[in-house]
Amino acid sequence: MKEVESSSNNSATKAFANSIVKRHDSNSLLLSRKSKNLLKFEKNKKQKEKQISKNKNNIVIGNQELLDHIELLKSQLENAGLRPISEITSYEDGKSNLIKALEASFEDDSFFNLQEVDKWDDFVKNHPKYIEEQVQKNKLWAENAMERGQAAIEEQKKYIPENIFDNASVVNLQKKGLSLNLATRIMRNRSLWLIRMDFKDIANVHIADLKFKYSFTGLDIIELRALYACLPDKFEHDPKNEKENWKNSLIQSLKDIENQEKNGTLPKRLIRNSAYNNTNGTQNIKVLKFQKPITNSNLFSEICKRRID
Repeated sequence: MKEVESSSNNSATKAFANSIVKRHDSNSLLLSRKSKNLLKFEKNKKQKEKQISKNKNNIVIGNQELLDHIELLKSQLENAGLRPISEITSYEDGKSNLIKALEASFEDDSFFNLQEVDKWDDFVKNHPKYIEEQVQKNKLWAENAMERGQAAIEEQKKYIPENIFDNASVVNLQKKGLSLNLATRIMRNRSLWLIRMDFKDIANVHIADLKFKYSFTGLDIIELRALYACLPDKFEHDPKNEKENWKNSLIQSLKDIENQEKNGTLPKRLIRNSAYNNTNGTQNIKVLKFQKPITNSNLFSEICKRRID
């Protein structure tokens, strides 16, 4: 009897143990599934967030909303003083229409023809393709101008002493071998001195000095190229962009002179100032000697007798 009870107890114990194991396995499986579902949920959530972020600027609107938006932009252009183009036109056709309008205005400068010029000129100059073309064009010009400018700097260094800022005067420049005319020009145009100034120092020059002390008015094309090449890429202490505007004015002046050079209309004084005539560098320029004042009444005969050694 005891053996039967013992066997029965063993069977019950095994059954109970098996039920615990099965329950444990079931709980583990449930936890595992919950964990996988949670990971999947988080993954889907992140993907949806990325998609929402990606589509933030992709506003889907209907045709009427698009037309209304176009009308709004046209109204803004008109308020800004620009005439919007009502017809759909490509950039290339716009340039072609501008050329035709210019040709027509040359033959007949009527109000209508001039309006057509303004219309297509505004269209072309405000087109994204034109703006990109100008960016690339200016970049290429700057590279070429810098290359020519470096050669111009080397040329100007023949006449501008390295210590020009120390004790510059017409007399001292003459002692360096410059003619009176060239020494006088260098003293009057102090913008020529900037080729001997460090980039950092130029970047800190006050705007008033740039406009007046270092004015570039009247410089020839070689002098102007040298001045452009010695300027820094960016000026310091320029909150109102006045220094940058000064530089842009210099660039425009240089471009205008270069266009005249290409067209063969550049005046001789801007090709090379006459002060540089008959000079082969500072080492070969003789110093002018001043003569005593002429007191004789026969002025012409005295002038004929005198000469500069």
